[in-house]
Amino acid sequence: MFPTRNIEELQSSLTRCVKCGLCQSVCPVYATQSGEQNFSRGKISLLRGISEGRLTLDEKSIEALSLCVGCASCQGACKNEVEYINLLSAARKKINQEKGMPYIKKFALKTFSKRGEAENLVTYGSILKKIISAGRGSGKGLELKFPIHGISKGIYYPPLAEKSFISRKGGIHKAKNEWSRLAFFVGCSSSFILPEIGEAVLNFLVRNGVTVIIPEGQVCCGTPHYISGDPDTSNKLLVENETEFAKYEFDGVITGCATCGGGLKEYYDIKDSTGKPRPVYDFNEFVVGNLDRFEIKQVESDEKVTWHDPCHLVRLQKIKKQPRKLLKAAVGESFKEMESPDTCCGFGGVFAAAKPKTALAIAKKKAERIETSGAGTVITSCPGCVLFLRMGASLHGGKWEVKHIAQIL
Repeated sequence: MFPTRNIEELQSSLTRCVKCGLCQSVCPVYATQSGEQNFSRGKISLLRGISEGRLTLDEKSIEALSLCVGCASCQGACKNEVEYINLLSAARKKINQEKGMPYIKKFALKTFSKRGEAENLVTYGSILKKIISAGRGSGKGLELKFPIHGISKGIYYPPLAEKSFISRKGGIHKAKNEWSRLAFFVGCSSSFILPEIGEAVLNFLVRNGVTVIIPEGQVCCGTPHYISGDPDTSNKLLVENETEFAKYEFDGVITGCATCGGGLKEYYDIKDSTGKPRPVYDFNEFVVGNLDRFEIKQVESDEKVTWHDPCHLVRLQKIKKQPRKLLKAAVGESFKEMESPDTCCGFGGVFAAAKPKTALAIAKKKAERIETSGAGTVITSCPGCVLFLRMGASLHGGKWEVKHIAQIL
């Protein structure tokens, strides 16, 4: 279950911070705007003051706590194991209770909390986007034609699928020569925004002897809600998903979304219809762990191919070597590491919509690193990263393509 503790109940984690400053060196927000309040050490000092009654939640403190992508870079760097993501969730929970959640976050999270509302958004999205947006071409996203209250202008919003992947592909996809049965946790982005990623994961697995079960009643994993300070909704979604997956018999759960994978592994206890607890696998993790079972097609490319580490893959799941092994098997000598491949792209789920100026500044730094690498294609393993890396290319004149790793396999 997702933790529901208040900030006052996390004193041990607050006092664990020794103010060494390692978090400063890895924070993507601090890299774009200096100031003690813009990285974890300052935010933790602020939270200690609030929890001890020395400080209050005023506009400045709320702004400081909102300027966090939730990438977990600080948590990964911290030698004292400060639970920063849990602290951030508890802090935002307190803000939501006392001041309310910002409109854009509230709208996005509420919509994807209910399958029906998300499906309706997809149904009417194609009509609405023609009215309010100026298209930016395939895969680049949409920009508002005019300002709308509560919705940020100057950032590209992802086009919605005509019909969700889950509504089209839900059910059991039987593989020939089956050697494994996996339940596919699709995730919101791969269902409603980039269904081609869901298609790529599904087709690759079935082609290689894995029967794939796509539970039709699955909903959002709840991780975005948790990071935004709404653990109660996160746990409602968790129960819905665990109940839905328990209708089927399978060997494990697989996902192609780094954030979903991190949340499922940390907070869920998924059992199949036999009542047996089943493991959760990231796509890269499962394929590399059974590499002799998979046919990796060679991709010939005259251009360099580079890799972007999704924050929640490399930090929350500690998965770094596996995707590189896959990439090298697929593209060979064309693979080239960019500088600091594990720095955040700036997306952060609803963060990019709520704080576009900061998100785009982070995206610019990432775009510069990709440009310097000379790569013509960027591969990653998180649908959200795919969206924002494409946006970075469009905004900063980059010529590179961005794909999910399943799409090149």
